[in-house]
Amino acid sequence: IIEKEGSLTDEEFKIIKAHTIIGYKFAFESMKLKNNIAVVALQHHEAFDGTGYPKRLRGKDISEYARIAAIVDNFSSLCEERAYRDKMTEYNAMKELLSLGMAKFDPLFLRAFLLRMSMYPVGSLVKLGDGRIALVISPNKDKPLRPNIRIIVNQNGEVPKDVEVIDLSRNVDVYISAMLKPSELGFNLLDVL
Repeated sequence: IIEKEGSLTDEEFKIIKAHTIIGYKFAFESMKLKNNIAVVALQHHEAFDGTGYPKRLRGKDISEYARIAAIVDNFSSLCEERAYRDKMTEYNAMKELLSLGMAKFDPLFLRAFLLRMSMYPVGSLVKLGDGRIALVISPNKDKPLRPNIRIIVNQNGEVPKDVEVIDLSRNVDVYISAMLKPSELGFNLLDVL
């Protein structure tokens, strides 16, 4: 069923949703895990706003471990190839988690996850909305989408002579439009640093 390319029927979706109950029973009864651990299998598809399954639990009625696992499970799933969609880059998967975030996930755990994962890891290359290319030099713990960057290619497509560092948390007119691979630069990054 998970390899199906089209939409799931109601019956197929019921079968998919049953994996939480089967997983819980297996973890608790067969593996003899403590309930507070086994319940993660049962609740990892519950949503913070109560729209999840199997019991439509809401907020803190969901185990802390399951609230953490829900974030990790979603992130991992988004980064994997599926029959019905291409896999996402880690960056796009994190953006997707953010867009779902306030409703689906515990906001405190989501924030902690994103801060640990870093939307833009140090050393990442990013393209700015104005066409410049920059190197991420440090994250911003309060605003994970607004790291500190160093411009390495200006708007004319040239390597600037002077070092320009921008704190995106303070410079709201500058924004990241895409992540780049080093091979997309056309030159060796080490030559300009």
